[in-house]
This record gives sequence, structure tokens and C-alpha cells, in this order.
Amino acid sequence: MTVRATRELPLVLALLAVAVAVFHGDAAGDGMVPWLGALALVAIVVSVALHGIPRGFALLVPLAVLVMWLTFSIWWSEQPDRSWNYGDRSFVYLAFAALGLWLGTRTRELAYGLAALLGAVVLWSLGGKVFPLG
Repeated sequence: MTVRATRELPLVLALLAVAVAVFHGDAAGDGMVPWLGALALVAIVVSVALHGIPRGFALLVPLAVLVMWLTFSIWWSEQPDRSWNYGDRSFVYLAFAALGLWLGTRTRELAYGLAALLGAVVLWSLGGKVFPLG
């Protein structure tokens, strides 16, 4: 793998995770959360393997403690399935925050990628209105 491809891989994986989140029709529900978490974990593992652990990782400890609290609250919760969903969702937030540590110095490339995704979502939405399939 070339040096440039190695450098771009965490950015591409993070943008892919965002693309899955915004293009999936049921992203507001809980069905997509495990898949987003798995994709974010893959991006984190690749980023650690290629670039090591970034500075500032300790800043995520409070969020990680919250994730653990929400997950452990399943034991005493009145609605354990909702607690499980909150734990899953907060874990995905933690994973994306961790990805941000690797991408914090690449704001220009990240902004271009997010702008391209926004444009693609708008075009997809407008295309669905102009050419309805159902």
C-alpha cells in the first residue's frame, strides 16, 4: 500500500461510516446502530494499526465512563431494552469521537468529504422526488 493510501484510509473509512449513516433509510431507528458501531470499530483498528494511538485519547474517558454506565444500567433498568439501545448509541458516539482524534488535523479534507456527502444526499433526495420509484 502506498504512503498516500495509508494516510487516507482512516479518512475514507470515517467518511464511509458517515455515508452509511446518512444514506440508510432507517438511520433514525436503532437497527443501523450496531452496523455503524462495527464500521467505526474497523476504522479505529485500521487507524491504530497505521498511525498508532493519537494524543488526547484520555479526553474520551468521561464519555467512555458514560457508555459503561448506560450499558451497566441494563441490570437495574425498568426498560432494559431501551437501556441497551442507549448504550449502543452512546458507544457509536464514542467510536466516532475516537475517530475524530485521528482526523482532527485533517479538517480541510474532512470538510470536503462531508460537503460531497451532503451534495450526494441532496441530489439523491431531489432525484427521488423528480423520479419517484413507487
